[in-house]
Amino acid sequence: MTRLAVALAAGTVLALAASHAAVAADEGPWPEAIEDNSFLIEEAYNQDPGVVQWIVNVQYLESGHVWQESLTNEIPVGSRTHQLSYTLPFVSAGHDVDASLGDVVLNYRWQALDGGERGWWVAPRASLILPTGDWRGGNGEGATGFQVGLPLSRRLSRWFALHLNASGQFVPGTRGTTAGGHDFRADTWLAGGATSLVWLATTHVNFMLEAVGAVGSEAVGDHRTRGTDLALASPSVRYALDFKAGQLVLGAAAPIGLTANSPDVSAFLYLSWEAPVWMP
Repeated sequence: MTRLAVALAAGTVLALAASHAAVAADEGPWPEAIEDNSFLIEEAYNQDPGVVQWIVNVQYLESGHVWQESLTNEIPVGSRTHQLSYTLPFVSAGHDVDASLGDVVLNYRWQALDGGERGWWVAPRASLILPTGDWRGGNGEGATGFQVGLPLSRRLSRWFALHLNASGQFVPGTRGTTAGGHDFRADTWLAGGATSLVWLATTHVNFMLEAVGAVGSEAVGDHRTRGTDLALASPSVRYALDFKAGQLVLGAAAPIGLTANSPDVSAFLYLSWEAPVWMP
């Protein structure tokens, strides 16, 4: 975790130091690019008025032979300033073909800063975690939780874009059960940061390097927790297909766990459909 934090900090400082020179030197118009389709992190671009986005993530965890899927729907409210979204997670383990619903997440984002083509974008988020998952089966917290997020984004040049994240989560009364069948509750928390550097290779093809790190606690007994951490580095690629009705983005990643507690993701697939559904 320490090595990842140092790498994140060093990479971010270098990218920020280079960004001013890149923007100043690159005075010509920049081509359009698919900047808002990262996989593990959050960009700071709210949806345009009338344009809705559906996002599907699929990942396979080799330990336990677990498939995790999620569907996210992002909806602008009147203008780019306000955005609502929800995430529906599903988990299927072993040879079970029926996926069970996890904890649904409801999100609100405020476009606090619109940096245009060459400035910073900022979109603070507040989220509510609903206890809809089967916590006894390890597919939910068993209690209502809260999240906050602070994504920042900037186009550095015609070739590169940078995204930074800070986030926190608190779940009072997270539920769990012991091997002997005793149910318990404990308050849990999670705090993390992330960064993503995107190479805008062409208008429709991007290569990304995402890095995510977090520390927190997990419930182990009545009012008892233990510390936990995770760290992932993820090289990935995405490709956009433009249609008259909207834009389809397909992607794949190879996340690499850097700590013992990090998920062992063997495969990660991404699909996004973004389309205008009403006139603003």
